[in-house]
Amino acid sequence: MKKGTMLVSGKKTYQIVGLNGRDLVLVETSGNYDQVLIYGPEELWSLINENRFELVVEGKKKSSGKK
Repeated sequence: MKKGTMLVSGKKTYQIVGLNGRDLVLVETSGNYDQVLIYGPEELWSLINENRFELVVEGKKKSSGKK
């Protein structure tokens, strides 16, 4: 994943805005920039595989493919 990648969790949409070391920094796209989420790459992929986040590809949600 890279900067600009969009993810959905519940009713909230997040965007990867940068890195903190090797960790990914996400912000909610509603404009509440005073709080961020920081996940390691493996941890975020694990959350996607657990369906706690969904990748947004070209405006559409993309499931991990694992159930």
